[in-house]
Amino acid sequence: MNVGGKPLCRCNTVKYLGIPLISGKHLKIDFDVVKRNFYATCNCIMSNSYCTNELIQLQLQESYCLPILMYILPGLCPNVPQVRDLNVCWNSVYRKIFHYNKWESVKCCIKGLGRLDLVHILAFQTLKFWRSLSQSSNSTLKIFLCVLECNRIICLY
Repeated sequence: MNVGGKPLCRCNTVKYLGIPLISGKHLKIDFDVVKRNFYATCNCIMSNSYCTNELIQLQLQESYCLPILMYILPGLCPNVPQVRDLNVCWNSVYRKIFHYNKWESVKCCIKGLGRLDLVHILAFQTLKFWRSLSQSSNSTLKIFLCVLECNRIICLY
């Protein structure tokens, strides 16, 4: 295909809101960039707060690192393996702070602290996203929501 007499280059990825989307038959998200940014931020916080209380370290991680993982997830609805992969990243924060080994589960630690794992955080954020979208007064968002509902109903049949 030519535009203005020059060939148009085809690319396999495009960045949307800082998240690389991969071309294909279905929407694919490249979470490697997200994970690299997440681990870089986690390591920076860990190195600067190694003498502080574990709960303060966890609060810092939740405030600065968790939003990196959760930035665009509620709107994109990632598949189950992608969510599990990101949950492993979030669990590694608990392993590092509370000195767990890689083979030890941190599920009891997360529940004991009254926190949620990333799977449940994502479910909660997704519900909040759709609720705010349905309560919006913006007519464009209302049309978008109707189109999504129609597509979901068609996919069910």
